[in-house]
Amino acid sequence: MGSKKLLRRFYEPLVLLHVLDPNGEQRIPRAWEDADTVHMQLRNLRRNFLNQLAYVCDYINGGDSVTAIALEVQPSVVTFWMASNSEVSTLTTSFLRGILKTLQGLDLTQSEDSMIFTEAEISQRCIEFSIRRVKTYHNFMQKYLRQCLATLRGSEDPEGE
Repeated sequence: MGSKKLLRRFYEPLVLLHVLDPNGEQRIPRAWEDADTVHMQLRNLRRNFLNQLAYVCDYINGGDSVTAIALEVQPSVVTFWMASNSEVSTLTTSFLRGILKTLQGLDLTQSEDSMIFTEAEISQRCIEFSIRRVKTYHNFMQKYLRQCLATLRGSEDPEGE
């Protein structure tokens, strides 16, 4: 009898969450851990890394390319599992493989200049991969920037008055 009560206590919040937010739109995202990574626990480092990988794989505005990535660690191999709101595209898989291959090739004994170059290369690849999303954000920003500038121009006091 006790296990049924425990099970009911588990499902009540889930049902309430489902009723209050059937589309999952009100979820509060986990805060990015911008803290010094040296002091983060390994589990939090992995979670942060996977969240950031998933973020750069979301290349189309609108939700179809929203991606989740999980990590399966075995003694001889590490497997990255991907899921997406629609099917995981070969474009996304290829992009992720390229990023992971670059990261795998990093050497902690590399010079700082070499690390900076690799970081810039990865950033450039992420921007190129997500260019549709970047352009969409650019267009949104232009629209609102024009409105802000028009408002500012209209509120300026003419000189000499």
